[in-house]
Amino acid sequence: MALEAGGIAEKLGNDYEKSWVAKQFLDLIQEKISAIQVEPLGDDETGVDVIIRNLDGTQDYHQCKAGNGNDEYWTLARLDGAGVLNKGFKQIKRTTNSFHIVSPLPFKRLLDISWKAKNTTTNIDDFFEHQVNSKEDRKFVAELAERLGLDLSDRNNKQDILLFLKKFQVSQFILDKPQRDVLIDISNLLFIDKPSRVIDFLKNYCSAFNKYRKFITCNELKLNLEAESFTLRSFENDPRISPIVKTLQTNFIDSIEPYLIGNQLIARPEIDICLQALNTHPIVMIKAEAGMGKSAFLLQIQQKFEDDNIITLPIRLDRNKAENNSKHFGESLGFSESPVHALRNLTIEDNKAVIILDQLDAIRWTANHSHTALQVCKDIVREVLAYQRAGKKIHLILVSRDFDLNEDIGLKTWIDSVDSKDIEQIKLSNLNDDVVEKLIQPYESFKSLSPDKQKILTIPLWLSIYLDIAHRHQQAPVFFNKLELIKKYWEDRIQALTQLGFSQTEISSAVEHLVTTASHIMQNGIPENLLDSQFYKVYEAMVSTGILTKQDGKITFFHQALYDYQLGKKLYEYALVSTEQFLSAFGDKSQQLLTRREHVKYALNLLLQTEQKRFADVIWALLTSVNIRFHLSTLTKLNTHTRK
Repeated sequence: MALEAGGIAEKLGNDYEKSWVAKQFLDLIQEKISAIQVEPLGDDETGVDVIIRNLDGTQDYHQCKAGNGNDEYWTLARLDGAGVLNKGFKQIKRTTNSFHIVSPLPFKRLLDISWKAKNTTTNIDDFFEHQVNSKEDRKFVAELAERLGLDLSDRNNKQDILLFLKKFQVSQFILDKPQRDVLIDISNLLFIDKPSRVIDFLKNYCSAFNKYRKFITCNELKLNLEAESFTLRSFENDPRISPIVKTLQTNFIDSIEPYLIGNQLIARPEIDICLQALNTHPIVMIKAEAGMGKSAFLLQIQQKFEDDNIITLPIRLDRNKAENNSKHFGESLGFSESPVHALRNLTIEDNKAVIILDQLDAIRWTANHSHTALQVCKDIVREVLAYQRAGKKIHLILVSRDFDLNEDIGLKTWIDSVDSKDIEQIKLSNLNDDVVEKLIQPYESFKSLSPDKQKILTIPLWLSIYLDIAHRHQQAPVFFNKLELIKKYWEDRIQALTQLGFSQTEISSAVEHLVTTASHIMQNGIPENLLDSQFYKVYEAMVSTGILTKQDGKITFFHQALYDYQLGKKLYEYALVSTEQFLSAFGDKSQQLLTRREHVKYALNLLLQTEQKRFADVIWALLTSVNIRFHLSTLTKLNTHTRK
């Protein structure tokens, strides 16, 4: 190392070099390079810490420089003062190999002019006459020539300068937490063992196994790793994986198809945007407000991928609980490892594979496991990015409600922390007026509707509910707002249940039990074993009439809005008893999650329609109570403002 001997500087320098060497060993295990030599002898020793032998037989010479005093960037003077400029030149001149100064410090000026040198013609004069064309470039080349002892009037010396600029470079390597995480992530992709243990082994491998001054091959390194009980991941096709993927695909399709608008997929302009984004970014974030047809949009993407023979792994987080870590989550899905590693087993060469995590906002259902659920998602993102860095085409689509991304601190901070070059965010827009007009034409004229009604029907959820009612009765439902539409849907479905022979009392009791259970466990999807057996027949009828859906042993409301309305109606009923009972139903602040907002909206709108004095009392209670979280009191302010 080229740091001052002794003290903290030497220790930091040694760790820096060892970390760089560990990174090269990880490349060696992936067979990105053919061999590594650490601390070479003879002529190669001068100014060289590491020699990398590439797959094409060429070699790269590396010298690690963890720092240069208090400098924040390199200059020719600083490189010369550090004794690496001429040493690098001698190695380049002797071998024509590339010489790298590995350092956390950048050297942009050298980077810019080296790019010109690497992209010049075979005629040396073209470079010096046409590409070294600015005052700053000419000054830089003149200083370089002087420090290397070369005469710019000599054509052979010019050739040497051009060769130097092509072969000498500063490779920036910043040993900070993100970079350490990268090493950990790559190790995690390659080994079953604890990543930190692998990295420590690779950092100290040469000294522990007396491997200095000799070329180390991939096979040799793997044998020594095996001797120390390290286990490389096997990427041979596991016959158990494909059936699990197929099951998840089928479950995903089955959870969406029955509830498509008019039993058809409506083309969205964001489809092409999403597909293009996946060509340039490892991760795409799809965001939209509730009811905007995110799941149907994903189904269309899923079908497009299937047509293009792209492997997809769609996972609904509202139906598959993410806990502990990515490996545990993968095991809960039936895999033996994380979903990302499992999918890697199915990819061959340059085949593209895409993981879809739908309902990202669902991980915030409960404060009890939201932190670990979020960590699982972080793990998956890191694993995908690690595979991308390793050259594997594994991509990720994340889907969430827009509000949660903006207001949930945990989600927002995490998404904002992902590098913009790695993620593209796409927001779903409302349906086109022409699309809606064609769908409702059998029942009424879209253009004859008020602007408010038109806007409501451009939202997929409400258009779906509208068409469902209209189709059953062969006439357009009368409504003025979303609340009236959802009420009409429930009334229509309750009527259908009574026609099947169920009494109003049976239906009300079954719905009450369902909503209470869902609210208690803070999940829309309820395991069947938690439901009272006396209501099974009612629930089966609710599935057949489109109120509920049943999959994988769980009962779920057809759409979140139906559940939100019932909980809002329950809050409304509490408010009718007393303001105190209304506030008590919220529980403590830990239970007042962002999902509570929709319930409050329905409750307030119902109160406004029926009990305006009680509406005012509830508003005041929400604004003044110290036991109500800020996001709910803010919602209350917005609600009252829009009513003025």
